[in-house]
Amino acid sequence: MPDCFDDINLENINHCPNDETVAGLSTALYYIPAPHITTFTKPAKTGSYSESATIVSAGLVADTGKGWKKIDVQIDKNQLTNLPIGSKGNLKLRGQLDVFIPGFKKALVGFQRAHLNTPMIFGIPDSEGQMWIVGTPDSPSYFASLSLASGDTGEVDSGLTGQIIANSTIYAYDGDLTVLPDTP
Repeated sequence: MPDCFDDINLENINHCPNDETVAGLSTALYYIPAPHITTFTKPAKTGSYSESATIVSAGLVADTGKGWKKIDVQIDKNQLTNLPIGSKGNLKLRGQLDVFIPGFKKALVGFQRAHLNTPMIFGIPDSEGQMWIVGTPDSPSYFASLSLASGDTGEVDSGLTGQIIANSTIYAYDGDLTVLPDTP
């Protein structure tokens, strides 16, 4: 074990208190079944911290004729987390995305039925525009929970609450996702 940390990267992480930062996520959630991805180039752990967390634009490619779909999620009801899991000395990172899709709709029941156990990759921009990817073809995202509720009073939101988990870290993505239109 004496040589295991010789090549580990160390760098400063600076923050200026005058920098404007905005918490939260976009209201657009993108998804694609993991088997529809042709190329997924994980960044190397070497290099800068930012480089080791970023998939370059050519590093995420869908199969020919396949592409991403979009779901509108409710503002201020979504959270992305990168959690350490495991035991001391054997920790790993797990990406988790909690989302709320408003409305008690037939389409949401159909989505539940179709994708409850589908291995997926999700993308969601944060409030500053950075796209984040949850899941990989090797370790796709799955729904840990996916519950649709009508709400019992006018003050309660109706809709679908989902918790998405991937047994891999989240990645920043610096490219564009190709969103396919619905076909009749």
